[in-house]
Amino acid sequence: VKSEIKKQTTSNQNITKQNGSVIDNPIDISNIFNNIFVVTAVDQLILPNIPKLPLCNNDKIFHPAKTVFRFEQVTSLKLQVMILSIKNKSSSGCDEIPINIVKRSLPFILGPLTHMINSSLISGIFPDKLKMARVIPIFKKGDRTDPACYRPVSLLPVISKIYEKVVYNQLFNYLEINGLLDSQQHGFRAGKSTIMAGVEFVQSVIDSIDNGEKVVGIFLDLSRAFDSVSHDKLIKTLIDLGVKGKEIAWFRSYLENRQQYVEMEYTTIQFSKNHKYKYIHKFCSQSEILKHGVPQGSILGPLLFLCYLKGLHEIFQPLKGTRQAMCLYADDSNVLFSNKSHDLVEVSSFIGLSTIKEFLDSKNLLLNSNKSSFISFSTKRTKNNTAPNVFIDEDRLDQVNQTRFLGLIIDENLSWDHHTDHVVNKMSSGIFALNQMTKFCTLDSLKTVYFSLIHSHLSYGVSIYGATSRSNLDRLLLQQKRAIRVMMKLKSTDSVKRYFAELSILTVYGLFILETVNYVKQHCDPLLDHKMHTHNTRFNRKVEPHNLEFFKKKTVFLGKKFLHCLPHGFVKESNLCSFKKQLKNYLLELSLYSFEEFFEQDHSRFNH
Repeated sequence: VKSEIKKQTTSNQNITKQNGSVIDNPIDISNIFNNIFVVTAVDQLILPNIPKLPLCNNDKIFHPAKTVFRFEQVTSLKLQVMILSIKNKSSSGCDEIPINIVKRSLPFILGPLTHMINSSLISGIFPDKLKMARVIPIFKKGDRTDPACYRPVSLLPVISKIYEKVVYNQLFNYLEINGLLDSQQHGFRAGKSTIMAGVEFVQSVIDSIDNGEKVVGIFLDLSRAFDSVSHDKLIKTLIDLGVKGKEIAWFRSYLENRQQYVEMEYTTIQFSKNHKYKYIHKFCSQSEILKHGVPQGSILGPLLFLCYLKGLHEIFQPLKGTRQAMCLYADDSNVLFSNKSHDLVEVSSFIGLSTIKEFLDSKNLLLNSNKSSFISFSTKRTKNNTAPNVFIDEDRLDQVNQTRFLGLIIDENLSWDHHTDHVVNKMSSGIFALNQMTKFCTLDSLKTVYFSLIHSHLSYGVSIYGATSRSNLDRLLLQQKRAIRVMMKLKSTDSVKRYFAELSILTVYGLFILETVNYVKQHCDPLLDHKMHTHNTRFNRKVEPHNLEFFKKKTVFLGKKFLHCLPHGFVKESNLCSFKKQLKNYLLELSLYSFEEFFEQDHSRFNH
């Protein structure tokens, strides 16, 4: 497929710059990479012990848990279910055993593996043999000869992940049942997602603007946060959360004496007579001990990081009369300040950011002011020409018109123009791939390519950015039409409307309605303000009070507006999966080219 769409794979990395010198020995290069990943970069981030200031007294905010976490012995049946739930991947750690091999071997190894894991829980010891990480450098952007332009992808032994899965399930359930994780933390938690975090943040912006307030959104950058975690401070946090005895001994053992090495592949080609031989050589660095951080590529690492940040939301207290909001997704931290007074926004942002920085300093996490930025949100009509001053200590943050936010490109007017441009470009690339693959692929295969390369970009965050202009939505719809014409081998003048339903592809309008209605159904109670009428009520809808048209960009507002058009019997469907499936089928049947088409429908005929 890559050759058909003319994508080139990365060639051998033969040179690497280090202090101006050129290195071409593969083993030396792998050692340089490992040193960069483990020693140099992280040690530069580790902050000295900073005395705790009165502004951020975390001990008074973070009250130790009154409950105690205890390990439970795992049964063979439960362990089997856990192992089978792990996603199949061809990659493997230093043991070179992929998960699918373990799954096939379960009839022979399940009993001994259950015994080994229970022994680990009883003794409070995590096996040293499972602590070695295999790291592959992946190029990001910039100079390919600069190792700083690569990110490490860490691969752990699959047996290690099974141990972690058992402990993760028990610790996660304990934290959730006892409400020990920050409510504003959306990362790696059941029932929460980047979309939920994004909706809450954007709706807070809209509410503040509708209330006539000045709004500043600050997008913080934490440098290598997962790699900078202090083991001692993490252990103390876990103890405060109620992890004690042999359980805390197990976590201490899990974190200590972890090592990693960097592996690089080099390809050589030899010709012999009429044959071409391709050889792949692997070169490995020496192993290095990891003194800081939670294991990258692990199952437990993200949850331990959430525990490490416990208390960040509690110390973020607003000034009187100032609205503040915090949006957390693991180490992705974004904050919002709003007030009708421009000066009070500046004051509250300075105090709030100072408090956040002191908290992060106390956790040895580096808040990078050079990569952090802020947006002054407004409508196009009410744009404030006076740029606010936002500081972290003495560093003034850059004001930007748009920035990356949870996989979206958010802008100062919430127009989503930049994000639409981004999605259109991604869809165009996907259509190019479809064009190349029509030569040898079946329609089913082309549909798979469509959903992988086009639908995935279109659907992500559509419940947020779908509130963009009609012209932007029509641009996205046009790309969908182009894709369908390619798949169905149609002329540019042929109508494609009926093919949306035939291919089970929702138009961008249908997709937006589906996702906003589902969000309301899942996170709100649509029956509270859904009137029980047997006749069409689309012109007698209850409207949430607001001051500006801008308010109508809210996901929940639009979701309720669409939902109120549907029959009451369908709205009260309690099974979310059934609700979503029925609504999707109905929207497929409509193949909407505009929202007006939806509102003009007689939805009473909807047979749910």
